[in-house]
Amino acid sequence: NYIISTIVNPGGDRMSRNKRTAGKKREPKVAVQPLANGQTWLQSYLPVVSLFLVCVLLFYPPYFQGLFFKQQMFATHIFTGITMILVMLMMWIKKEWAFIKNPLDWAMLAFALAYLMAMVGALHPGDAYYGFLTALNCFAVYWIVSRVIQDFRDMETIARVLLASAVGVAVIGILAALGLSDYRDAFNGQVIASTLQYTNATGAYLAAATLIAAGLWTREKNLLIQLIYLLSGFIMCLAVLGTISKGAWLIVLLGALLLLAGMPGIAKLKALYGLGLSVVAAQMVFTKFYPAVVNGTDGAAWYLLIGLGVAAVGVAVWWLIEYLYEKKGAVITGLLIVVLLCIPVWISGSSFTVDENLVKEAAGLFDTQDSSFVSRSDFNRWGLEIVKDYPVNGTGAGGWNALYHQYQDYLVFTTNPHNQFLQVWVETGTIGFIAWMSILVIFVYYLWVVRRTCERSEWILLWGLGSAALALIAHSLIDFDFCIPALVIFTWAIIAVISAAYNKEKPAGSKISVATQITGMVIVFLTAIILLVTGFICWSGYSHAAQGMRAMQQMATASSQEENNRIYLQAVNSFTRAVSLDSHSANYRAELAYLNAIKYRVWEKNQPGSGQELLADISVLMKAANRLQPYDIKINNRLVLAASQLNNPEVTRQLAEQVLQANPYDHNAYTLMADILWQGMNASLKAGNDEKAGEYARELLKVQEQIERQQQKVNPERPQPAIMSGLDQPTRDKIRAAEEYLVDK
Repeated sequence: NYIISTIVNPGGDRMSRNKRTAGKKREPKVAVQPLANGQTWLQSYLPVVSLFLVCVLLFYPPYFQGLFFKQQMFATHIFTGITMILVMLMMWIKKEWAFIKNPLDWAMLAFALAYLMAMVGALHPGDAYYGFLTALNCFAVYWIVSRVIQDFRDMETIARVLLASAVGVAVIGILAALGLSDYRDAFNGQVIASTLQYTNATGAYLAAATLIAAGLWTREKNLLIQLIYLLSGFIMCLAVLGTISKGAWLIVLLGALLLLAGMPGIAKLKALYGLGLSVVAAQMVFTKFYPAVVNGTDGAAWYLLIGLGVAAVGVAVWWLIEYLYEKKGAVITGLLIVVLLCIPVWISGSSFTVDENLVKEAAGLFDTQDSSFVSRSDFNRWGLEIVKDYPVNGTGAGGWNALYHQYQDYLVFTTNPHNQFLQVWVETGTIGFIAWMSILVIFVYYLWVVRRTCERSEWILLWGLGSAALALIAHSLIDFDFCIPALVIFTWAIIAVISAAYNKEKPAGSKISVATQITGMVIVFLTAIILLVTGFICWSGYSHAAQGMRAMQQMATASSQEENNRIYLQAVNSFTRAVSLDSHSANYRAELAYLNAIKYRVWEKNQPGSGQELLADISVLMKAANRLQPYDIKINNRLVLAASQLNNPEVTRQLAEQVLQANPYDHNAYTLMADILWQGMNASLKAGNDEKAGEYARELLKVQEQIERQQQKVNPERPQPAIMSGLDQPTRDKIRAAEEYLVDK
């Protein structure tokens, strides 16, 4: 009876509690006493309001493309700052002055500060600034969650919110596959990407959340809630299969091993039963559901009822196992389990087949010759070379994207190295890498401490969360999960729950000095203010820039010159306001420089010499944009267009050189450089400046030499870049003409 009761309700038996709490009577709950000075309402309701806001903060990020784009992150900075201030107010009212309590708090803070230090000498100062704000926001989320938790029920609430958010993401992906949701790019006709917009990230996220569902299922004894958790696991597993992601399967496999290894005693069986049932139900449905949605067959939604039926039967079977064990003993119960296990095996073998897409992906799971494995190995090699050149405080956020083309031995496009550990090292140097590893080591240590001290039922929930975080972190070694802020918030929230559990279980008596209390209070207050103020300013700047972009699009369809002029002024005013609000955006400056360059060209055409003051403003904007993101190809190309309006071939040539430096494998960059040099040569000849024309001609001859040098660096075993075919015929004709000019000269 004890064994079965432990399986069904692992935390229900008083004998299963830790020796530290065994035999002790629980203190009766005391009603909240009225406080002086009208503080009763605040002390009674502020914790509830704070917890509600934290739940909202944890729930919504996946639904806005994972907060991948800046404008979504700016709005989150504002919401995080407001929530942080409320939590601080709650702590002040309760007279809790320990704003920084344990080593994990300091490690999280050090990780955010590493991104601040990386701004010194950052390759892209603009990206480094935004990256620091994102890291600071994630620290704030960790701090808020760890402080708002008052008891174990709050920890369970956080776990349920994280699970509910993930289930919603899975539902949107499935509905999109059925054609019942118009969420953009949630399903592309072949694979599910859902709200995160990237299949691997979606699969990894939902696979990790499935472990949370398994943990909640394992400790739950209410039959209806058990059914909800099993259905949640089934829905998420079905969506994971729909992503056709090998990495997600690795998380399920690794997470299952972690989950079972950490579950106490006989609770392993219930955890395995719940997780296995979710996977089996998802596979049974997927074999019919996926071909139906891909081929557009009617009635695909009806296959989902199979999962509902399996989950309902699974709960009933578990109840029956408990009942028979109590009434009939182990022999009859064991025979029943064997018979029940044979049923899904027989059904799977007779009526269901494994989808060929899954078979194909599974076959390449451990194939070291697979293109995915090979490319990731190359990313790691290039990343380590960058680390050697920027070892201390790194390149700043965005540094990989700025530099990786210069370290390649063949052309491939990737905005990150698909390795969180390496990306942290590239962006923040050894300082940030040490902080990152410190977080992981302390997190694992806290799990070990909590396992030894907390009650059995509490540990089952905490380990479900912990195994989810560990599996996702492990997966980040081979993919860019943590480049999506929503997944960082998800993981940081789990780490915060473990930190809160550690704070409650650690031995009492360790006092925090007054200096540490004051320091922590100042740090947290500054964090909240920085997020609130910068979030509002940057969001306002983005809003004005968005208005400017819409105006620029409308200019192409203007019905009259008067309307065109009006829309043009609106665009200029919007970008001028955006630039004044956000001084770290290269894009706003590049667009404003381009708009002003158009005005300058018109002025110079109508009244030569009238645009000198405007020319000075354009020069300032272009230099600032170039300084903020010197290796950004899109920004540089925009600046090249602006410079071309100024009839200044020298500035245009310098910008073209940066385009070429940013990606020396870009065939178009060499063509652009040759065209600009050719234009500069002809303009100089027209102006009668033979010396300058000769300089441009000699630079034009060097374009072919640059291509030949770059061709020598290409790895012959990898995909060949377009530069291997050399320059096109029109460009070669220009080089030949330049050569003839130099010979004649």
